[in-house]
Amino acid sequence: MWNDLSAYLCGCVDPVDESPRHVHLTREYDDDSADATSREILAAIRPTQVAPAPDDSSESELEDVRSPRPAFVRQMSRSAKAIPPIPLVDDGGAPLPPPPTPAVATDVSDVAVVRPDGRGVFGALRLGVERSTRQLVSVEDVEGEVQALRKAARAAACPQLVAVHGVGPAPKGGARVVTEYLDGGSLRDIAVKKDGLAGDETVLLHIAGEALKGLAFLHARQLTHGAVAPASIRLGRDGRVKLAGAGFGLEGPAQYVAPELKGRATKTPEGDVWALGQALFAAASGRFCARQLGGEPKLDSPYSADAAALVLHASRRDPELRATAAFLLDAPCLTLREWPFPPGLTAAVNTALGPSAETDEDRMALVERAVAAPPPTRDGSKKFLDEVFDK
Repeated sequence: MWNDLSAYLCGCVDPVDESPRHVHLTREYDDDSADATSREILAAIRPTQVAPAPDDSSESELEDVRSPRPAFVRQMSRSAKAIPPIPLVDDGGAPLPPPPTPAVATDVSDVAVVRPDGRGVFGALRLGVERSTRQLVSVEDVEGEVQALRKAARAAACPQLVAVHGVGPAPKGGARVVTEYLDGGSLRDIAVKKDGLAGDETVLLHIAGEALKGLAFLHARQLTHGAVAPASIRLGRDGRVKLAGAGFGLEGPAQYVAPELKGRATKTPEGDVWALGQALFAAASGRFCARQLGGEPKLDSPYSADAAALVLHASRRDPELRATAAFLLDAPCLTLREWPFPPGLTAAVNTALGPSAETDEDRMALVERAVAAPPPTRDGSKKFLDEVFDK
């Protein structure tokens, strides 16, 4: 069956009168002739270089960061709500520089680690408390150079990227990264469930839209994430979705490395989009794409053809045919989302995440105990953790 979103994303439908302009790109998901047809269509697209429109009534020119192919792809914005736009280029069409951001100034020695908090992007994630501010934070120890990680953290400042509060030496070597805390865990907690999101397309598209905003922000500034995976997509019970570990240059899970990047140290925007497509498929279905090495994921019922096409175009095995984050972000099924998050979406996110193991009172009690405790030594930290788990 022909898919309207597939046609729209590939430039096959006129955005004004909906009339077909080219032969459809993906009549069959496994049609071998689709690749050749796709290349012909992409080659025929006339590159332009105009900044995206600020409102819903005019055309927007969305940046395509793939090179050496055409630098930009022209399409019509069909936003129904005033979703805050992501600036992609400056007035002259050049990629924007990283915005000015506050210094990464949190003293990691002021953070008390109180308990494990699941799996992070690069290892175990733990819940911590910054004593001076009484703020809950996430703590992750990684292999890396402290100054390099601080520089990367300053360059990646966006509402859809997890804020880095501080980077310092870890007790056992490497670097300790202190980031903002999101109380919903990560997409990995959903992906490991037997049925994933259990057909909840509203939550799937919300996660996809917010994650694509973060990637579009990075790619427009000639940056890459490099470690997109379910564990790097953190969720808040208030509807927030943020990418963690952006720009650190560290290796993510091997199964989320794009096929063309296997065995290479290179990180590309195309690789980020492919990994996101795989992560969305895992969350939607509760399983990793079994056809990763020889095919492309296809979402079945109860997910709509729009959702299936979004995941498919993010997961094209051939990077020449894979859509960019900015291109996917203007898909109708994403631009029609409401902003700010409606109460119904927040409720759906909480249903997908399941009941919280802790109440706000429990977390406040942890904060009070961490603040009241003396500055930790190695033995003192172990005693504090033992007391937490005993309770």
